[in-house]
Amino acid sequence: MTAASLGHPTNQNNAVSYAFGVAADEARPMGLLALDRNVNNVGPGGAAIASNVALTGTRAILNATPGPTQVVWVRGTPVHGLEGNLAYSDGSAQQVTAEALQYSLASAEAAYTSPTLTDPRLVLFP
Repeated sequence: MTAASLGHPTNQNNAVSYAFGVAADEARPMGLLALDRNVNNVGPGGAAIASNVALTGTRAILNATPGPTQVVWVRGTPVHGLEGNLAYSDGSAQQVTAEALQYSLASAEAAYTSPTLTDPRLVLFP
């Protein structure tokens, strides 16, 4: 992270920064439209060690499968503690734990993944 990025500790909370679901579509209401920036595929152990490892300036597929690299809300970023906001393609929004985030991603993946559709776990980080 560079000093110019929103993910850099000195710039956090100076602007609204969300990640966007690339596959968001009204016809796929369980898909993610947007989520807080304090997220990464670091897993429970990595989140406890790393202080600022939220993604920025990239595309990432968030891993909903429990394991060493599952998606979690990152510690050390002062955005909702260890919870985050999700906006779904149907227009609803919720503040959720890491477990609920993983469940949402797994549900969208099961419902919408096919060879012709964009992966619903693909997220763009500005």
